[in-house]
Amino acid sequence: MYDAFVIYTKIKQIIYLGTEEYWKKKVTLQDSSEMWFPKMKEKLIFHPEHIFDKENIIKAATCEGEDGEIERICTTCGYSERNIVKGGHVLSEIKQNDKNHWYDCERCGEKISLGSHTYEEHILKKPNCTEDGQKEYVCTVCGYTKNSVLEKLGHTPSELQSDENEHWHECTKCGEILDITPHTYGETNILKEPTCTVNGKAEHTCTVCGYTEQYTLNALGHKPGELKHDEKKHWFACKTCGASLNVEQHTYENHVIQKPTCTEDGMSEYVCTVCGYTEQHTLEALGHKPGEINKNDKNHWYVCDNCGERIDVGSHIFEEKVISEATCTEDGATDYICSVCGYTEHKTFEKRGHLCGELEFDEKEHWRECSTCGELLDIGAHTYGAERIIKYPAYGKNGEAEHTCTVCVYTEQYVLESVEYKQNKLDETVLNIVIDGGAEKINAVPGEEVDITIKFVNNSTISSAKLILTYDPRLSVVLDEYEEPCATIEIGDELDQTTQKAITYRTDDDILILNWLTARGEVTGDTVYATVRFKIADNAEDNEFLPIIAMINPDDIFDINGDNIDYNLVNGGVEVKSVKPGDINRDNVINNKDVVALFKSLSSGEVIYDIYAYDYNKDGAVNNKDVVALFKFVSTV
Repeated sequence: MYDAFVIYTKIKQIIYLGTEEYWKKKVTLQDSSEMWFPKMKEKLIFHPEHIFDKENIIKAATCEGEDGEIERICTTCGYSERNIVKGGHVLSEIKQNDKNHWYDCERCGEKISLGSHTYEEHILKKPNCTEDGQKEYVCTVCGYTKNSVLEKLGHTPSELQSDENEHWHECTKCGEILDITPHTYGETNILKEPTCTVNGKAEHTCTVCGYTEQYTLNALGHKPGELKHDEKKHWFACKTCGASLNVEQHTYENHVIQKPTCTEDGMSEYVCTVCGYTEQHTLEALGHKPGEINKNDKNHWYVCDNCGERIDVGSHIFEEKVISEATCTEDGATDYICSVCGYTEHKTFEKRGHLCGELEFDEKEHWRECSTCGELLDIGAHTYGAERIIKYPAYGKNGEAEHTCTVCVYTEQYVLESVEYKQNKLDETVLNIVIDGGAEKINAVPGEEVDITIKFVNNSTISSAKLILTYDPRLSVVLDEYEEPCATIEIGDELDQTTQKAITYRTDDDILILNWLTARGEVTGDTVYATVRFKIADNAEDNEFLPIIAMINPDDIFDINGDNIDYNLVNGGVEVKSVKPGDINRDNVINNKDVVALFKSLSSGEVIYDIYAYDYNKDGAVNNKDVVALFKFVSTV
């Protein structure tokens, strides 16, 4: 051995094919004092088994059942061997959608055993009178599952009910099960006799409720006989019915009779190990040896290294590589790369544009949001429509109103400021709407009822007038025995039936609405519009002024042509006095004692401070005329 290593010191690598025991004892533990060992040890390779790291496809197996062949090569020592690759489809895991299930052939992509779902039903939750139930459908082949709702039953009149096990009565009110009893079946009726392979069917009927149950008569089963075969499969024939049993594809052993060459076919013999059936197959010529791949804008191909012929010419099989996605505002780009030869085509795609949904809004503005990129578009402030009054404002009380955006239907509620008293003077150029106590004072004592008149002064023509009265909380509208306000609209009584009048007393808002219009007529000249009776509160104090204010929408004051009329509003009210005119001695009763007291005061020449009580005829002066007027009043009572 020493001589051999000395002679072949220029050898690059030595492969040892012996046993592992000898390798450990003799080779790797060699005495390092020998001159040859340090140099040759690094070239030694222990190779007890072949490592097949490389495979060459000699012939590809097909899905039509034709076997292929591969060559396996040990990359350590170069040893090679050939193996048969079984033909036929290579099935993936089962796949499914909402209608079908199938297997994909991993070799050719064909869908195998495509079929509709075959469902088993499972009741997950039974419905009752008040609650829905749920049913589950599970495909017995692929496991695909879908659910459906079983609508609630609702209470129904009690009738005899049944299922596959029993019958009962059900309460029409609560659904309680009563008189539940197992079925009592009568005679069996055979619907279909069983055969070797097909189940039979029979039924029997409950003698109580009439429920009919159908059930299966198990198949009789085959009796295997002689083993038979054809060119594809073998089987046993049933002794009873002759049916083919345990049908199986042949299990072949392959024997190569003649190996194929590059241009000539070979021959192989397949023998079934079960039934002995034998058939011969042609082993196709190995074909050309492909060289480098070539390509143009449509196809790719290989050139045979042996004869230069174009082989495997095929159209490009493109895979998509997105360079940039098209957005709402920018174009996109995609490369299509052939997975076989690498040929590339570049395409651009136009921007998609925004895709907007429904209007959104907040308390300030509205907008649309692009569902693709989220950009806010068409932002705009709210455009409000007509005002809707929720609660009318009143004297000293805020009201409430709302208006809705005509674009996005956002509704804003807001406060209507309380009504303040403002005193205007008469205006001779326009219609004057005058409430008693405005142009001329109206006086009353606490607890007194007083009629307040609303007049139209300097009126040319009018066909509609709507007034909303609000007033000091120490005033209240007097109600009659029917709880209706003591108020009348007097304008337009001389017109025909086209005149419409309405009086509405809103106790919650503490306002009185007076509304009048005439469809075909008009009122001209000064006139009384309405009279309302108010009561002064008992706690009203002397010399206090209690305002009565009208709220008017300008569109509610118009003439027969529908044209708005310019107007001047003179609000009114009641001034509170502690005594009534003529109650000279302040005993809250007007009688002869007051006549005597007034006469004495005038006769004595004393200073009179309370003009309101003493000026009975209200001419602005206290004299004997007031005595006469007071005496006449007392005499008539």
